[in-house]
Amino acid sequence: MTLKIWLLGIFGIFGFHFFYFLALQAAPPVEALLLINLWQMMILLFSVPLLQQKISIWHMTGAALGFLGAGVIGYARFDAATGGFSLSAGHAYALACAVIWALFSVLSRKWQADMPKDAVGVFCGATALLCLTCHALLEPAVDATPMQYLWLALMGIGPMGLAFFTWDYGVKHGDIALLGVLAYIGPLIGISLLILLGFSLFTWTLGLAALLIIGGASLGSAGPMLMRRLKSA
Repeated sequence: MTLKIWLLGIFGIFGFHFFYFLALQAAPPVEALLLINLWQMMILLFSVPLLQQKISIWHMTGAALGFLGAGVIGYARFDAATGGFSLSAGHAYALACAVIWALFSVLSRKWQADMPKDAVGVFCGATALLCLTCHALLEPAVDATPMQYLWLALMGIGPMGLAFFTWDYGVKHGDIALLGVLAYIGPLIGISLLILLGFSLFTWTLGLAALLIIGGASLGSAGPMLMRRLKSA
């Protein structure tokens, strides 16, 4: 593999996870997840200059709604008494996570001819080593039980590992706009579970932000696809 492919893989998979866990530790988890999932709109925007895809009114409207949702999160963090925003570094980490994953996905499509089929496995292995190093240097040691280590291994091999392989195949060979439509279901389920399990309280600002971000992503992706089907009907 060329140097640029190595850098892309480490930048995408390791960078995404590095800022993902930092964001969840430093910001309210639901707010962090909503900001992280701005990557869906960013894929649409990055696809224009990097993949020479045309941007439509649907893309523009969906992106505007998504970023308006991010603004709602900022509004909810406004402190009228001090006149400032109580945003944490975790919110910035979440935005960095969104940018990294969107760039990784679009560039994987652009440079797919230079990327071997087994590249994702190599990237995941390198990411695992880097994550272990970061854990040893930056986090307190965890005394887990053998069963907990087993569950961690199964999570890495199963849902996490499989997700990267299927996503890599999808962005290289599938309809990247359709992927954006399907991907919004994941954060909706995750956010709902966090609220139902008591990790976050539901507020009107949180609900509005979720509606704008998730709705904007689905509109920006589904709109052009729907119009194409109507024209071909």
